[in-house]
Amino acid sequence: MPDMVVANIQHRVEFNQLVHLELCSSVEKWCELLNWMLESSPKLKVLKLNKCKPHRFVYAKHIEYPWGKPSSVPECLLLHLNTFGWNFYNGCREEKKMVAYILRHAKRLKSAKISVGFGL
Repeated sequence: MPDMVVANIQHRVEFNQLVHLELCSSVEKWCELLNWMLESSPKLKVLKLNKCKPHRFVYAKHIEYPWGKPSSVPECLLLHLNTFGWNFYNGCREEKKMVAYILRHAKRLKSAKISVGFGL
């Protein structure tokens, strides 16, 4: 009888029509969702990161979630993303890593706006 081999197969969903994404950056594991959406949205042109309910987070202690860059540069960053915005940016270490990664790899970027308050 042949040996059994464990295969790591992940279901891959593609959002081929998605060109504009606004993502809540104040929920647990949102960084993982961001990576997944970037990898799954090859034609994404506009990415905006926002706090869901800012009135709850203005005076609350900021919780930093670890971020790991994608295993390869998402197609949307290389070929399509032209607008990037981050509302209520805190400037913590993980957020700085994310911004640096996006700005470094978004080859078609025309506009980037990072705001510590509301204003996107």
